[in-house]
Amino acid sequence: MNGGRDYGGGAYGYADPEMVRVALGRLERSGDQLHHDLHMYIEAIDLQARGTHFLLRPRTPVEALDEVFAYIAQKDKARGNFRKWAGGVSSFFLIMLRELRTIICGRGKTPRKLGTQSQALLTAVAAAIARKVGLDGPSAIGLAVLMLIALGQATKNTFCQMTDPEVLKALMG
Repeated sequence: MNGGRDYGGGAYGYADPEMVRVALGRLERSGDQLHHDLHMYIEAIDLQARGTHFLLRPRTPVEALDEVFAYIAQKDKARGNFRKWAGGVSSFFLIMLRELRTIICGRGKTPRKLGTQSQALLTAVAAAIARKVGLDGPSAIGLAVLMLIALGQATKNTFCQMTDPEVLKALMG
């Protein structure tokens, strides 16, 4: 997982290359604008992880997540829905932190590599939360992958030792 690098500290954060490939495949098969955007964000991260250099700096995972939540808020507003998590990325991560700590950190304070069952559980938790914000399957998977990458990159493998405010501060830069 993560090419042998420290888990949570590599280019894929707490995701892994297989999860990224699954998300890219699901997002690529759709003509939806959000799916296209998520695909582009994740593909840029994947290309960077494999050594590609860009002339212009691609969006960070948190910037991409901000755009996803702006898109969702716009769709909700058009439908007359106003949700408590409308604070965007930080609100979404606050909702997810307890579940993420249980899955990534286990009982101890050291990140453990996610096995097949844990990967499925983490994807399921992220997808359930994503469904709460009105996303479909491919968008939910893409959002889960972006969230895992953002969390790993922002916390540099120290997520399990950080408090919730410290995690949010790291995410928001």
